[in-house]
Amino acid sequence: MFMTYHSRFLDRDFTFETGSIAKLKKKYKLENIEDANGLTFIDPAMTVHIWMPSFSATSPTDISVLSHEIVHAACFGLDFAQIPLFQRTDDGDLNTEALAYLVGELTEAFLSKVPKAKSKAVKQ
Repeated sequence: MFMTYHSRFLDRDFTFETGSIAKLKKKYKLENIEDANGLTFIDPAMTVHIWMPSFSATSPTDISVLSHEIVHAACFGLDFAQIPLFQRTDDGDLNTEALAYLVGELTEAFLSKVPKAKSKAVKQ
């Protein structure tokens, strides 16, 4: 699986891809990378990539790993745009809206493109 998303918020491309880590290392000429559940990195064109060996939208573990990697991707994207991860407001409160907005944007973008498995609704 491979998908690209262009963030309007940052005017930057982000990708999500699954597959063999050996192929990933060869494709992007990555070194010093061991097996991992997920990886986030930047290529020379400054595209932010998220990689996982596989992904299922019905696996809580996979969704957790994707969420973890999306936070890394959002931090890279904000850093490139020179937008602070958090700021203090005039009254001293901590404002993390830029980070939260981008994490939400990327999560929605990637999960909306993942094939959905049929599942039964959980009854309460």
